[in-house]
Amino acid sequence: SPGGIALFRDAKNAKGERDLQWETCSDSAVRDIGFDPRARQYMLAETQPGHNISLAGSSKSLLQEYLDVMDTGTPILSREIEFHDSEAATELHGWFLQNVVKVGDQRILATWRNISRLKEMEQRLHSATTDALTQVGNRHALNEVDLSHFSGGFYVDLDRFKTINDTLGHATGDALLQEVVARMQRHLGKSGFIFRLGGDEFLSLIQHPEEMELLVEEGERLLTELQRPYWINSHEIRLDASMGVVD
Repeated sequence: SPGGIALFRDAKNAKGERDLQWETCSDSAVRDIGFDPRARQYMLAETQPGHNISLAGSSKSLLQEYLDVMDTGTPILSREIEFHDSEAATELHGWFLQNVVKVGDQRILATWRNISRLKEMEQRLHSATTDALTQVGNRHALNEVDLSHFSGGFYVDLDRFKTINDTLGHATGDALLQEVVARMQRHLGKSGFIFRLGGDEFLSLIQHPEEMELLVEEGERLLTELQRPYWINSHEIRLDASMGVVD
């Protein structure tokens, strides 16, 4: 939608608690939020059944953030909110990008844009380029990488991994793969970008060092880290791996 707009004023709810009351809103606000706030005196109270609003990157409630704007005058800009209402005739769920500013002593103005389709596209793209088990990039993600940003890479193939799956079960094998990735991430830090190419094959692109001799030394340290014993589901597991290094 082109965007919704609503005006709130400071008020008290039926319990005497501080709340915000709708004064007026655009038709697009009614459509996007999913119910007509003019039919409900209070929109932001936490007690409405089925009504759930969460804020991306914040531990505060939506009501508290709005009241903070009312009290301090500091606006909210480009805040993502996720809306869910299971009590509606058709269960509603959506994402909105909103701005909130204070207008006058006792009123705030909120505007928002429905970005649900954009979020859905982002989620589909993430699913298409992310390995579901380890949450690192997959082969499709690797195809989108500009290799000029990296000085080299390590190709890692776990040896005899199939034996672990066959003897200890796939749940243990999956947990082991997750721990392998975690060790690679801890060892390489922010300079390494890891991709899962197949069942037990990984590639890590790194930004430094640039000299081949130093790359080999770093690869040997990574291999030593991966060969340390693992404790998975009460089993001690020792892995070996084959590694290729490229500049």
